[in-house]
Amino acid sequence: AGRIADQFAGAIATSPATMERLSDAMKYAGPAAAGFGIALEKTVAEVAAFHQVGLRGEMAGTSFRMALVQLSKESVEAGSAVGAALKGWDASTEGITGAVRRLNAAGVDTADVIQALGARAGPGIAALMKFGANAMDELAARITNTADVSKMYETQLGTLTGRFAIFKSAIEEVWLKLYGALAPALTVLVENMTAAIDWVGKLSDALFAGQWQAAG
Repeated sequence: AGRIADQFAGAIATSPATMERLSDAMKYAGPAAAGFGIALEKTVAEVAAFHQVGLRGEMAGTSFRMALVQLSKESVEAGSAVGAALKGWDASTEGITGAVRRLNAAGVDTADVIQALGARAGPGIAALMKFGANAMDELAARITNTADVSKMYETQLGTLTGRFAIFKSAIEEVWLKLYGALAPALTVLVENMTAAIDWVGKLSDALFAGQWQAAG
């Protein structure tokens, strides 16, 4: 859970993704990525890249899922420019970023990509091709770095909380020792003050009642 939270925090901090959008996207992207053997970190980074090019929430998740399915089909069909560029593509190691890099390196036109991958997967991949594989790598690196910073702050906060607890415990221990040493004197002082207050109370009652001698 902590690992997922770190990656989410990094993606939210470095892309248009929000917690709600990313959660909605991962409902679709997560199972697909797991099926293709893609690591969590790469999945979150590529879903964030879809957000970066304008596909948000569920649209980002479904685009990611459909892209994996269609890219996988095209990679085993060498009958088109898209298929030729994707020959030997491995989703588990290269991810969608690797497919985008291959398509751009081969000079495949985005219109051909949309036609080959279909209306549900093509536009997203075309948008990522314009964004570029290098930009996707840079986004992934920023997400990882931000996640590391988040963990660092959590560690520091935990350390600070722990030290404060120790400090508080030390203060309480000192107070208990002081109270133990001063308790007899404090008890006498409190008793004397209580007696004095009682005397003042009796005097006040006597004054109001007109009984001056009762106060003695």
